Amino acid sequence: MTTNTVKIVIVDDHALYRLGVRSVIEDQLPECSIVGEYSTGQELLIKLENCKNLPDLILLDIVMPEISGIEIAQILREQCPETRIIMLSSESTPETVEQLLKIGVNGYLNKAAVQTDLINAIRSVMDGEPFYGKIISKIMYDTYIAKNNATTSKCRIFGKSNEKIILTDREKEVIKLLCDGKTVKEIADILCVSPRTVDSHKYNVLQKLDFHNTAELVQFALKEGIL
Repeated sequence: MTTNTVKIVIVDDHALYRLGVRSVIEDQLPECSIVGEYSTGQELLIKLENCKNLPDLILLDIVMPEISGIEIAQILREQCPETRIIMLSSESTPETVEQLLKIGVNGYLNKAAVQTDLINAIRSVMDGEPFYGKIISKIMYDTYIAKNNATTSKCRIFGKSNEKIILTDREKEVIKLLCDGKTVKEIADILCVSPRTVDSHKYNVLQKLDFHNTAELVQFALKEGIL
């Protein structure tokens, strides 16, 4: 994660939940600073309209009055593409998950998650890696199974045309750990290799599959049963 202070904004219509999130961040993430709290999306948009110093990260609730978090996320992606977004939700439907993946949010955290999930989500996203908790990953997987009940083979052609993609066991291992929300450093520690080696495996996988980001990798892993 960058050594500069990470500026975070919390947007949620429940004051008690905002207080809890603030408490975890202030206690466990000294590299982060809460620079704003808002109870509605309108308050956030008004604040950002004339703001030159945009936050690095926005923790955004999905269900809010008047305008939903999904609509806010879409606006933020268009107007503040450099600001990273982690969506918060107490209930997650397959349709919502799919919609937010298309918008390109950086993370998705169920409100039932524990403190360590929030910490890992923030650190992963600020390190440039998307974070989808296990609850969301299960929804993505179940949705795929429902839509592809007739799948007969895992030897499919992905990415570059006319090439069968063969992944090594170590590459699959790295993919699974990335999808579990582990950072490159954490993966390196688990596999007893250097972070550079993990980065190399990740780069090779993206090249083989002709993918451009980890979000595509997550969807591939779910489709192929790697998770």
